[in-house]
Amino acid sequence: MSYMTKALRYLPSLEFLRMQSFPIDFLPENAFPSLPYLKSLDLGLWRSLRAIHPQAFNGLNITVLNLNNWNLTNIPTRALQKLSRLMEPCFVVKLKKIDKQMTFLLSTGL
Repeated sequence: MSYMTKALRYLPSLEFLRMQSFPIDFLPENAFPSLPYLKSLDLGLWRSLRAIHPQAFNGLNITVLNLNNWNLTNIPTRALQKLSRLMEPCFVVKLKKIDKQMTFLLSTGL
C-alpha cells in the first residue's frame, strides 16, 4: 500500500480532492480507498506518472475527474470504465493510445 493510499484512509468524509503535480510514477490498485463521499478528483499535471493499474479507481463514485497534462501514452480502459457517474469530461492531453470505449468516455461533454 502506498503512502498516498495510507494517508487517504484517514479522510473518509472527503468530497473534493486536488492532487496536482503529485510526484509518483505509478497509480496502484485501489489508489483511493474508503472515500465514499468523494465527488471530484483532480489529478492534473502528474507529469512523472508512467502507468496506471487497471483497478486504480476502484470504489470511487466521482462525478468529476481531471486528468489534464499527463505524460501517459496509454490509460487502461478498465481503469475508467467503472466510473459511470462522471458528469464532467476528463481532460487528457498528449494521449497517444486509447481504445474506442474510453474515447467516448473522455470526450463526453467536450
